Amino acid sequence: MKKAFSLFILISIAVLRSNAQSEVPFKIKMLPNRTYSSVMKMKMNMEMNYDDPAAVKNAKGSSAPTPMVVQTETSMSTEMQTGALTPANDFPFTMSLKQLAAKSMMNGKETPSAAPGPDQVMTGRYTTDGKMELQSISGTAMTDAMKEQMSKVVKNIMGAIEFPEKSMKPGDTFTQEIPFDMPLPGMTPKLTMKGTYKLIDIVAGKANFDLAFVITVDAQSTIKMNGTGAGKMVYDIATNYPTSTVENMTLTYNLAIPQQPTHLSGKMDMTIDMQAVVK
Repeated sequence: MKKAFSLFILISIAVLRSNAQSEVPFKIKMLPNRTYSSVMKMKMNMEMNYDDPAAVKNAKGSSAPTPMVVQTETSMSTEMQTGALTPANDFPFTMSLKQLAAKSMMNGKETPSAAPGPDQVMTGRYTTDGKMELQSISGTAMTDAMKEQMSKVVKNIMGAIEFPEKSMKPGDTFTQEIPFDMPLPGMTPKLTMKGTYKLIDIVAGKANFDLAFVITVDAQSTIKMNGTGAGKMVYDIATNYPTSTVENMTLTYNLAIPQQPTHLSGKMDMTIDMQAVVK
């Protein structure tokens, strides 16, 4: 009887310990004296169609046949070096951004692409509670507007995910809305991406998430656009950082052509792949 009771107690403790360990707090947090290296690649396949036969004829006459299929590939590498923790509970960082060669094709033919811009080096400070202050950008006068814009860029590169305050266990989900601008010829519509993150499992210190997205455009925009997407993310628990994120999205759009009785419509397929290493 005593042996059976003792065995029951041991099993109960093991179950409780297992349940406790299955719940993990998540928060993207930079650490001092580390190197964060990442490569982000984006592929886009965009199809464009005119809905008016006259417009199609005009487009063909100007050597832009319809449907037009544009394919682009862009990539960027970043490296962030963080310094030692100070008594004020913050530490300096230096981040370098390097644009890699881009590739563009229209209807199967390669088109000229802009040469990669110069590398950018940014410096700033990061606090242990997750606040960042951007202090300088190489070759650029730091206006308030530039500081705000580049701070958003840095935060997106570092991971703009806001995890819930409470710990998560496999099967738990959370949602987040991320506003962003999409530069297009002649316009920059404002979109909102609502993402749902589901924790699938935790294996060998890696948390695996499934992602689902719904994308909508601002109601005041002249372009009608919406889409959905899915992806996967791997979060390294030891470094509090996502080391792999792959997102696939499909958007449809419809745009009235100024001063012409026709519309341009089509769809965009995008893949964003970010891989990171923390040392």
